Amino acid sequence: MTSDTVMLLARQALETTLWVCGPALVAGLIVGVTISIFQVATSIQDPNLSTLPRIAIMAGILFLMLPSILNTMMRYTIAIFESIPRFVR
Repeated sequence: MTSDTVMLLARQALETTLWVCGPALVAGLIVGVTISIFQVATSIQDPNLSTLPRIAIMAGILFLMLPSILNTMMRYTIAIFESIPRFVR
Protein backbone atom coordinates (compact mmCIF):
# COMPACT_ATOMS: atom_id res chain seq x y z
CA MET A 1 0.00 0.00 0.00
CA THR A 2 1.52 3.30 -1.07
CA SER A 3 1.37 6.59 0.75
CA ASP A 4 -1.00 7.90 -1.95
CA THR A 5 -3.44 5.12 -1.14
CA VAL A 6 -3.25 5.85 2.57
CA MET A 7 -3.85 9.56 1.91
CA LEU A 8 -6.85 8.71 -0.29
CA LEU A 9 -8.33 6.48 2.41
CA ALA A 10 -7.79 9.14 5.07
CA ARG A 11 -9.36 11.80 2.84
CA GLN A 12 -12.41 9.64 2.15
CA ALA A 13 -12.79 8.86 5.87
CA LEU A 14 -12.63 12.55 6.81
CA GLU A 15 -15.09 13.56 4.06
CA THR A 16 -17.53 10.87 5.19
CA THR A 17 -17.17 12.01 8.79
CA LEU A 18 -17.89 15.61 7.80
CA TRP A 19 -20.98 14.64 5.80
CA VAL A 20 -22.30 12.50 8.65
CA CYS A 21 -21.55 14.82 11.59
CA GLY A 22 -21.51 18.20 9.88
CA PRO A 23 -25.23 19.05 9.85
CA ALA A 24 -25.70 18.29 13.54
CA LEU A 25 -22.55 20.17 14.53
CA VAL A 26 -23.51 23.24 12.49
CA ALA A 27 -27.02 23.23 13.96
CA GLY A 28 -25.57 22.89 17.47
CA LEU A 29 -23.18 25.77 16.79
CA ILE A 30 -25.96 28.04 15.53
CA VAL A 31 -28.24 27.22 18.46
CA GLY A 32 -25.38 27.62 20.95
CA VAL A 33 -24.37 31.03 19.62
CA THR A 34 -28.00 32.20 19.51
CA ILE A 35 -28.63 31.11 23.09
CA SER A 36 -25.35 32.65 24.25
CA ILE A 37 -26.33 35.98 22.71
CA PHE A 38 -29.73 35.70 24.43
CA GLN A 39 -28.03 34.95 27.77
CA VAL A 40 -25.71 37.92 27.44
CA ALA A 41 -28.59 40.22 26.51
CA THR A 42 -30.80 39.13 29.40
CA SER A 43 -28.10 38.36 32.03
CA ILE A 44 -29.54 34.87 32.54
CA GLN A 45 -26.65 32.49 33.27
CA ASP A 46 -28.32 29.11 33.55
CA PRO A 47 -26.22 26.22 32.16
CA ASN A 48 -29.34 24.19 31.37
CA LEU A 49 -30.62 26.97 29.14
CA SER A 50 -27.68 26.49 26.79
CA THR A 51 -27.25 22.72 27.01
CA LEU A 52 -30.74 21.27 26.68
CA PRO A 53 -31.86 23.10 23.50
CA ARG A 54 -28.52 22.31 21.84
CA ILE A 55 -28.90 18.60 22.62
CA ALA A 56 -32.52 18.60 21.44
CA ILE A 57 -31.72 20.35 18.15
CA MET A 58 -28.74 18.09 17.44
CA ALA A 59 -30.79 14.95 18.17
CA GLY A 60 -33.61 16.23 15.95
CA ILE A 61 -31.23 16.98 13.09
CA LEU A 62 -29.65 13.55 13.40
CA PHE A 63 -33.09 11.95 13.40
CA LEU A 64 -34.18 13.89 10.31
CA MET A 65 -30.91 13.22 8.51
CA LEU A 66 -30.79 9.53 9.43
CA PRO A 67 -31.67 8.20 5.94
CA SER A 68 -29.01 10.38 4.35
CA ILE A 69 -26.46 9.43 7.01
CA LEU A 70 -27.13 5.73 6.53
CA ASN A 71 -26.86 6.11 2.75
CA THR A 72 -23.52 7.91 3.07
CA MET A 73 -22.16 5.32 5.46
CA MET A 74 -23.32 2.45 3.24
CA ARG A 75 -21.67 4.00 0.15
CA TYR A 76 -18.42 4.50 2.06
CA THR A 77 -18.43 0.97 3.50
CA ILE A 78 -19.19 -0.61 0.12
CA ALA A 79 -16.43 1.42 -1.52
CA ILE A 80 -13.93 0.30 1.13
CA PHE A 81 -14.91 -3.36 0.82
CA GLU A 82 -14.77 -3.22 -2.98
CA SER A 83 -11.29 -1.69 -2.87
CA ILE A 84 -9.80 -4.32 -0.54
CA PRO A 85 -8.42 -6.45 -3.43
CA ARG A 86 -6.47 -3.42 -4.70
CA PHE A 87 -4.98 -2.84 -1.25
CA VAL A 88 -3.91 -6.44 -0.72
CA ARG A 89 -1.71 -6.56 -3.83
